Order: sequence, then C-alpha cells, then structure tokens
Amino acid sequence: GLCNIRVLQRLPRKPVLYSFGSLGDYVFEDSVYDILNGYVEIHTISNEPRPSNTPSYVTYHQITISPNYTLMHFHRDLG
Repeated sequence: GLCNIRVLQRLPRKPVLYSFGSLGDYVFEDSVYDILNGYVEIHTISNEPRPSNTPSYVTYHQITISPNYTLMHFHRDLG
C-alpha cells in the first residue's frame, strides 16, 4: 500500500514518486496517478530503454543504480 494518501493530497507541492524497473508495466504508476488526481510527479528508473507505452506523465530515466551511481547521485542530478 501507499503512504497516507490523504496527507499526500494536502501537500503544498506535488509528491514525487520513484518507481524502479517497470518493464513496461505501468499499473502501479497509473494507480497512483489516478488516486492523486494527477497531483504527483512520477519518475521511473530502469536500465532498459524507454518502452513505447510509457505514459506521458511519467518521466523515464534509463540509468543503472549501482555502487558508483546511487540514488543520492540520481536525486542530486535531478536538481
């Protein structure tokens, strides 16, 4: 399940969702987007090329998280 949805819906800024390795299956991302009425920033991270069915509201990142490139690096690079 998700964190407290009611809290996420009341945030002054859009919550950010990081999703890892979707393999072209966006059921989770679609559900979160729908539950939050689009009030969410979604980033999907995978080492595979962007699937053609990636929803327009998903920012897709083709990267590999590793000891040399961690989530901290990724978050820093997002700005």
